[in-house]
Order: sequence, then structure tokens, then C-alpha cells
Amino acid sequence: FFFFFFFFFSHNTAKMKVIALAFFALIFSPMVLGMPIKVNKPQVDLCPDCVDLVANFINELEQVIANSGVIGSCGALCSAIPNAPAQVICDLLCDYVGIEAFIDAINITDPDPIYVCQIMDVCAEVDGGNVTINSAVS
Repeated sequence: FFFFFFFFFSHNTAKMKVIALAFFALIFSPMVLGMPIKVNKPQVDLCPDCVDLVANFINELEQVIANSGVIGSCGALCSAIPNAPAQVICDLLCDYVGIEAFIDAINITDPDPIYVCQIMDVCAEVDGGNVTINSAVS
């Protein structure tokens, strides 16, 4: 560090000043100082895609889980889906929640697609719904 100051002051050129300024900016950047850097999370609503995936491909996912001993990756699990766009959604969701949480959500007995996606925190839980029953048939 002291060598840098000696070199800087002994060769006082504009180019050296620019290099010194860049060096100090790097040293005192928020990342180096351990200060948090604010990153905006993308605002993507995966809920409809999740519900569609679970509704249409739950059987394929359950069969892979039941027939495989240990599933090491989301790609290995999602490759069982015969639809390429659905494989991408499956990989995104699985990577988002983690392979173990994804398998746990799929393994629920008689899973409802919306409930499975709520467990994975992909769909919001809405309390206080309102239902009107107009008729009942026995």
C-alpha cells in the first residue's frame, strides 16, 4: 500500500491520478466495506404457471419421485415432464424453493394445485374469501 503512494507521488501524471482514483474507488466500494447492496427483485408472478404445471403434470412428477431413490437435482426431476416449456417452469419453481421443498410439496396426498403452489410460497394465501351458495342438490 505504501509502495503505491510512493509510486503515485513520484510519478505525478494525469494517468497515474486516474489509476489512483480507480484504485481508491475499488477499495472503498460498498461491496468491499461489507455494506449491503440493494438489488431489486424481479416482479414475476409465477402463480398461474405453477398452478398450471401442478394441475397438468403432477402425475409425471409423482411417478419420478416414487420410482427414483434419490433425486439429485431439479433438472433430473423436471426432465420427466414431456412438455419443454413446462420443464422450464418446473426447473424455475424447483430451483426457487429447493429440491427437497419441491418434492415435499408434490408428495402431499391428493394435492390441490393452488395449495401446492401456496406451500411453495409461489401463490399468495388469501384469507377471508366470500362464497355464496345459490342452491344445493341432494
